[in-house]
Amino acid sequence: MSGEESCIKYSRRLAKLVAQSFLEEECDCLLLSGGIDTSFTALSLALHGVKPKAITVLYDDGSPDNRYARIIVEKLGLKHVVVTASDELVGDCLRKVLRVFKTIDPVEVVCDIPLCMGLTVALREGCKCVMTGDGGDELFFGYSFLLDKNHGYLEEWVKRVIGKRFSSEIMGEYLGLKVVPAFYSSKVKEYSRQIPFSCRIRKSGKRIWGKYLLRIFLDEHGLSEIAWREKTPVNIGSGFNILLNQWAQRIPFNTVLRLYRESFIHFPSKPHAYLYLKLIEEGIRPPDKCINPRKACPICGRCMVDDHCSFCGASIGLDGRVMVYSDELYHRLRKVMSS
Repeated sequence: MSGEESCIKYSRRLAKLVAQSFLEEECDCLLLSGGIDTSFTALSLALHGVKPKAITVLYDDGSPDNRYARIIVEKLGLKHVVVTASDELVGDCLRKVLRVFKTIDPVEVVCDIPLCMGLTVALREGCKCVMTGDGGDELFFGYSFLLDKNHGYLEEWVKRVIGKRFSSEIMGEYLGLKVVPAFYSSKVKEYSRQIPFSCRIRKSGKRIWGKYLLRIFLDEHGLSEIAWREKTPVNIGSGFNILLNQWAQRIPFNTVLRLYRESFIHFPSKPHAYLYLKLIEEGIRPPDKCINPRKACPICGRCMVDDHCSFCGASIGLDGRVMVYSDELYHRLRKVMSS
């Protein structure tokens, strides 16, 4: 059996396990972005006689995910509910995200808002249990920074993330809706240990692809346009990244300066400051500053876990560099405070 045929065999077994999980958990709906993970999930269910109600969240019709979600829906004949942004729904979910996650990380919030919107509409649609595509990036190496890592690094990566809880599960609990990550059932986790890394990361043509076994499964069933699409983060694919610009325009520099003097947080971007302001307006107390200076975030002073700050989103790389979403505010604020 060739390497390609072996990977197909693994993908077929994986598809069966995903479908079994959907049935065992008595799910009836699927959050469908049209990305690799949710498309693989939808296809797996359809091939095993299950057609869930598919819910797709888009900022508007021009969002990149729109085209791909429609391809998979038409191919499989699924009932499709498309949710687009409204001031009421976005505002409601912003408040919920801040309350649940207590974060001012703009990228995290921009990803969690469409998630909250999808689950909120799922409840309105009468869904009892929603499956998501969560877990594919973690177990099958979908993140671009993993593609050039060696076998040892990847093994350690899986060990670190195998017990991860996803935002979708936490938000589901808050809303009172059961959420099941497609690739994180105990059976899928156990089976993933048998899948060689060569079926997770593999060179095809001139490219190295993560989640290779998911891609070739989609390709095998006539979904090549989805199978070989670029990895697109939720905030980009859904189109909700536009909120970053909107938030930046809604907070003047004088307000940022006042917030800095009150909190001593060196906001790396205007969206950070905007979200901090909304947090305070909602009466949500930010996490306490870290009493251990070795674990304190260099940006906001909160405690970091595994060199990552869940409050502002800053991370410290292996080379010691601080990585965080930022804009021109970071340098402007530093210049003003040093003068």
